Amino acid sequence: MPMRSARPPRRIRETETPGPVVRQIEKVLAPHAYSGPCKFDYTLGPDGTIRIFKINPRLGGSLMMPQYGENLRQALSCIVDNAA
Repeated sequence: MPMRSARPPRRIRETETPGPVVRQIEKVLAPHAYSGPCKFDYTLGPDGTIRIFKINPRLGGSLMMPQYGENLRQALSCIVDNAA
């Protein structure tokens, strides 16, 4: 997914979320029994742990851009497949 730089000039670059970061995000969500799409805005500390700015449990932002249609399709498929 795209990542924006924090300082001007603002640049957007593609990046994969590292596995250790995914596990840290899962640890945040697990106590809340959360499932579904969720966007985390974060930065990495010097020790590699995440510093969370905000959490958006919704679809939106870059996921709605045409080039990420496959990611959106996968998210919506997951929602439909798990709908009660």
